[in-house]
Parts: sequence; C-alpha cells; structure tokens
Amino acid sequence: MLYTLKKVLKLLAPFAPFLSEDLYSNLFEKSVHLESWPKVDEDKINKDLEEKFEIGKEISGAINSERQKQNIRLRLPIKRATVYGSKKIKEVIEEVGEIIKILSNLKEIEFKENKNVEIKPNFAKIGKKFKDKTKEVADLISKMKLDDVKDKIKLGEFELEKEDLIIRQKSLEGTKFSDGYVTLDLTEDEELKEERFLRELIREIQKKRKEEKLNVLDKITLFLEDREFIKKFEENLKKEVGAEKIVYELKEKKGEVSYKDISLGFGFEIKV
Repeated sequence: MLYTLKKVLKLLAPFAPFLSEDLYSNLFEKSVHLESWPKVDEDKINKDLEEKFEIGKEISGAINSERQKQNIRLRLPIKRATVYGSKKIKEVIEEVGEIIKILSNLKEIEFKENKNVEIKPNFAKIGKKFKDKTKEVADLISKMKLDDVKDKIKLGEFELEKEDLIIRQKSLEGTKFSDGYVTLDLTEDEELKEERFLRELIREIQKKRKEEKLNVLDKITLFLEDREFIKKFEENLKKEVGAEKIVYELKEKKGEVSYKDISLGFGFEIKV
C-alpha cells in the first residue's frame, strides 16, 4: 500500500503541490518535489489481463445495448446475462465476470459455447496466398471450430491469419460483440421485483433531497409506510439515501413510489 501511495503522491505533486508535500513529508520524511518522476515498470504490466478487461468492457457494452433494445433502464437489476463465445470468452467471464455484473447491473452472468456460428474460407484472400493449394486449405477451414480461431492459425502445413476466414452467425438473438453475442433473461421473480422497487425508491428519495437542497453530508430520519419486505433492505437503504434511522410510520408524506403492484409512501426530516 505504501508503495502505491508513494507513486500516487509523486504523480499528484504537480497538481496539488501543498497537499502532496504535506502527506509525503509526513510519511517518508523527505520532499516529494525533490523526488524523481515515476518510471513505468514494463514487467508489472499484465497484457493478458488488459486484453480481458477490454473484452469485458465490450461484453458489458453489448449487454447494455440489449437493455436499451428491451427498454430496461440501467438502474434496474436483471436476473441473468448469457454470453456466447469461444474458450477465450469463457476465460474472460471467469476473470472479470464480477466486474461485468457491476457495470451492467446483473444478478448473474453465465457463459455458453457459441455453436451457432459457421466458419468459411475467404477465397479472395486464400486464393492469392495458396494458389493451387486453395481447395485443400478451404477443406481444412470448413472443419474448424470457433476455438481454433486466432490471429495466427496453423492448419497442417499451412499458416493462416484471421482475415483468411469469414466468420458468420447462422442466426442471432440478442446483441453481438466482436467474438460472440449476449442474451438476457428478463424473468422477474418476486425477489427481483422487490430489488427493482428499492432502486426506484432510492432514486425518488435522492431526487427529493436534491429538491430540498440538502447537502450530501446532511443526515435524515426516513419515514416509510410499514411494509415487511422493505425491512430486509434497511441497511442498504440508509446508506444510499443518507438516513441515520428509518421509522416505519409515515408522518408527513413527501412522495410515493410505485412499481408494478408495489407502492410505498415516504417522508423525511433533517437530523439536526
């Protein structure tokens, strides 16, 4: 942690000279402004992880595009996203799946092999490259699976590149990304409905706080109509809306939130 803090304070120094100097001199007993500028340590760069994060961002973008098509706002959680792709995509889901869940507001994310794809030879490319061997190469390409596709491919004695192939989805449900596609499970059970209601409630209380010009640090006492299910979200609700306590007895109603068959009135007082 100190290693990271030391580097961050050096980077911060040109933009916040007094703050960085105060922190650095107290921690390391020397001036940050007399230190050398940090150098990039190439050995600490994990190229594989960086690539997985980029693919993860692409998958999250596809999920959010599918949300828009289905008219489901990002603040509402979705039960499950299924990501179809190759073994490489499976590794991405295993490595950064939890981050994708946060970015796309998912309860679950799962991987399935993309079997709904066909791989054909790009004759315009392989004809020039392999000439009289073109048919032999084309036959080998037709037997390929998605997991065989890489930037550089070796088929027997032949060396190919990804551009020598034409990769097509036979049919597509959901939204495509570069190496696969995603679908969403839009099933809404009782638990998910309650969580979606909670997001709407938080949004409305925060909106009302803003209308009444409350500071972010201002604590409130939140008054709610008594509904048993909302009590299991009490700690999360207090944290999200800046409530010191929740009273399940409505005094003065400041607003009401409805979602499907759930409705709830709320009010609050500023904690002095």
